[in-house]
Amino acid sequence: MATADYFWRKAAEYTHRAEETNDDEVRAFFYRLRDAWISAANRNEMLESLDKCAPLGSSSDVSMSGAPH
Repeated sequence: MATADYFWRKAAEYTHRAEETNDDEVRAFFYRLRDAWISAANRNEMLESLDKCAPLGSSSDVSMSGAPH
């Protein structure tokens, strides 16, 4: 599984590419890619923090709605 660090590196890569180009459409495209990688990094970090905070075995005790079984 990819780590948040990988996602942040990809976001930085596309920021750099956007800053290098002179074409406005290409720049906008690279910024959209950057934003997608930032979103992925943020989601990954959130899931990693939830995994660290969740007690073992708690996933079977609560449904996706948050209500106990």
